[in-house]
Amino acid sequence: MAGRTGFTVTVESDAFVADMKRAVERLELVTTLVATDLAHEAAEEGGQISPQLGEDWDVTGMAGARHVEAPVWWAAFVAHGTQAHGPARASKLHFFVGDDEVYADFVEGLSANPFDERAIEKTRSHMHTIIERAIRI
Repeated sequence: MAGRTGFTVTVESDAFVADMKRAVERLELVTTLVATDLAHEAAEEGGQISPQLGEDWDVTGMAGARHVEAPVWWAAFVAHGTQAHGPARASKLHFFVGDDEVYADFVEGLSANPFDERAIEKTRSHMHTIIERAIRI
């Protein structure tokens, strides 16, 4: 783009660079600790609804981002609810309720139970403790 100028700042202080690297490592640690705490809170909140939601949640990712994943695929349906519906691409719906295999023409909707939002709020409520842990480690 015509008329734009830029500049570069070069830091030649090994101590400053080392301090910045430590700061980045601490931020990564905070991100990991927050995600781990959220996974624990989600399992605790979800476990009150279903034993499967109370199982360990996975924490994956790196480089500034973490992903907290439920142990079962249907967790989002519980959290956000569903509308009443029939099959979209088959003659019948097919799913399991516990160990029972079910085929249905139509199912009632499921009311939302935002356990995930409760878990997020619990984690937010003690962020200061998580950050203090990262500083002390």
